[in-house]
Amino acid sequence: MKKILAFLMGLFVLSGCGGSTYDVEIADVPTFIPDEAQKISFKITKGNKPQTGLEVEASFEMEKMDHGTIEISLKEQEEGVYAGEVALPMEGDWQALLLISNGSDTEEKLVTFTVNKGEASAAEFPEGVVATINGDEITTEDLEFYEFINHVQIAMYREADKAKYKGKELEEAMKYWDEQEKAAKNKSTLLTQIIRLRAMALLAEEKGHTASEGEVLAKLNETKNMYKTSPVAQQLIKEFGEEKFWAIQEKQHKAIVLVSKVQQDMIDNVKKANPKAESKEINMLAQKKYEELLVSQVSSLDIKINQL
Repeated sequence: MKKILAFLMGLFVLSGCGGSTYDVEIADVPTFIPDEAQKISFKITKGNKPQTGLEVEASFEMEKMDHGTIEISLKEQEEGVYAGEVALPMEGDWQALLLISNGSDTEEKLVTFTVNKGEASAAEFPEGVVATINGDEITTEDLEFYEFINHVQIAMYREADKAKYKGKELEEAMKYWDEQEKAAKNKSTLLTQIIRLRAMALLAEEKGHTASEGEVLAKLNETKNMYKTSPVAQQLIKEFGEEKFWAIQEKQHKAIVLVSKVQQDMIDNVKKANPKAESKEINMLAQKKYEELLVSQVSSLDIKINQL
């Protein structure tokens, strides 16, 4: 729950840890166009002198979001400039971790940058539509519902912490949840949550998985029972409108059931490949495989995003 979608192009340099010798600037910033790799390049210098003959590997991750890691090799394009092509799955704030080697020493440098969307214009979107996935619309109402769900969950955590802590600890806990509340309202974060869920639900259906009415209701009842333990959650849902809330949640839980089946596939595959592994290792490997699959799935979909 944390990303600010800024529409900005420019150079961002983040100095490395102590003992750093290289200075790195991003020279060419890619744009986001679905299913299309874009050029990205970095200028590497030392004492203002371009550095040649380096080996450079780059790992890309979305800042404070779980879209997995994309890795590419960069080749020297001109003196001190190393370039490659990368297909990033969506616009937003990204970071690149560069592993720079001169044959004897290796150094890591972290660079942050912002990716704009490509050619799509707001005129392509009907009023109230913020994005589409393979033509399926994501609306402002969808974002508002996800914001409300985040608010309910944070309110539950606040409630639990108020019962658990006192004094300075309580003050620090409430400050933390204040920060989370602000982050949870970020439209880019909300959109990412929706895209992740819908993308993997589509993949589940492609793999032949289904969500029966009984499975959906069972999962929905789990959620209802969880909310029943929290007076503040019950009050918020009542204010929202219980009938409307649970009708939307039922649709959400169909996607949740489908996604859980893809997650179970990952666990089963990891267990089969690592029969002697402990459960903690299995879960860790399965999560890594799931995130890699998520990146691949998002990249394969026709996702269009309106200006938020």
